[in-house]
Amino acid sequence: PDSTPPPAVVLPPQEELALDEHFARFRQEQTGKSKHNTIRSYELAFRTIFGTIAKSESWRNEWESTLKKYALLRDINANTQNIYLRGVSVFIHLLEDEKILLNGAVEFKRIKKNAQKKVPKEIKIYSKIEIQKLLAVCAKYKNDRHNKLAYMIRLMTAAAVRIHEVFEMKCEDWQFEKGQLRIMHKHGGRYEYVPITEEMSKIYQEMTLLYPSKDDEPMFGYGTDADSNFRKLFKVVATE
Repeated sequence: PDSTPPPAVVLPPQEELALDEHFARFRQEQTGKSKHNTIRSYELAFRTIFGTIAKSESWRNEWESTLKKYALLRDINANTQNIYLRGVSVFIHLLEDEKILLNGAVEFKRIKKNAQKKVPKEIKIYSKIEIQKLLAVCAKYKNDRHNKLAYMIRLMTAAAVRIHEVFEMKCEDWQFEKGQLRIMHKHGGRYEYVPITEEMSKIYQEMTLLYPSKDDEPMFGYGTDADSNFRKLFKVVATE
């Protein structure tokens, strides 16, 4: 019998995924784990920083220089720059954990040192009189956008919650049987609770009567740009 060993089977090289394909996997993994606005910020960060090499076959040789080019920019807001860098850092850590990038986190940390320093945000505290003025301006406009903004302002004031917490708020978070409102923690993963006052209950009843929504859907809409648009509208109203 012929004792010659059979020829070795040569498997074709595994197809390299493009960077945007890796990000699509990352986005899918984050769905259900992170809040909608957080995922949205990851998408904006990825497109802003890595958009030019997202489909490049040689992205492995380009990602560091592309990241550094963005970190060296000085004609953009420093806080925005840091937010986007923080957004892509989560993605880069995933690539390293999956052995797709070696030393990705270390290289990211080194490159990030080139970025501008964050500027502390000035926190504006509105007095009761200023809040009444904001509501009066909203009342001048007979449209849903200003009307919803007025409900948001009233709710933030009555419940002492932040604007992003209002955007994440759903009807199912209002646990009237327990007399409490459930608020998702800003970092996700756990809830905080606020006692439902008479004023909060009144706002809820008015709001849901005019703008009904499903129990598991955000009360103020689920558009990807809703948060940004209402913040812009608030700034316009505040200057009138």
